[in-house]
Amino acid sequence: MATRDDAPPEAPSERDHDNLVRLHGVTWAQYEMILAIRGEHTAPRIAYHDGELELLSPGAAHTAIKKQITRLLEAWAEEVQVNITGFGSWTIKDPQARRAVEPDDCYVVGLREPKVPDLAIEVEWAAGALDRLAIYGPLGVREVWTWKGRFLTVHALHKNAYVRVGQSMMLPTLDLGLLQRFIGDPNPTMALRSFRTLLRKRAG
Repeated sequence: MATRDDAPPEAPSERDHDNLVRLHGVTWAQYEMILAIRGEHTAPRIAYHDGELELLSPGAAHTAIKKQITRLLEAWAEEVQVNITGFGSWTIKDPQARRAVEPDDCYVVGLREPKVPDLAIEVEWAAGALDRLAIYGPLGVREVWTWKGRFLTVHALHKNAYVRVGQSMMLPTLDLGLLQRFIGDPNPTMALRSFRTLLRKRAG
């Protein structure tokens, strides 16, 4: 599986741009207040890193790629009978670490109720966004997938830091190279059908 994340991102149309705002010198109490003001709304998504606060409203292309990744992942889990539970943009935070983040999507592997997800998915689209890996590490998220420049990269937590790996540690039987082939397809429904067909052929 390709693990590059240095390719230039696709050029989005005007409607596809993410809307991102960075605020500086924000206290944890102020972060909590902003979170409370937003309430149960799904946007903007809020991230916090030691005084830096980010408000992100994903554009159409960002959201579409995220949806394709999660549909393919969930289809794989159904076909091979692996238990994963999706939690969407779960607000993951730790006042002691002064970190907080809301992923594009996230999952728990197996039938458990951990304090943080096992796997987070991030589509890297907006320039100037906070370093997600620097946030996720202290929060204890075991694996982060990032999509950037048409490549899916897997980062596994090892001794409090992330390392790039060629295979998911949380889902070791998943062929990430196969899954990546269908991300970004202009016909996501047909791509999903083709992905399922290949999985069933392999299983048969």
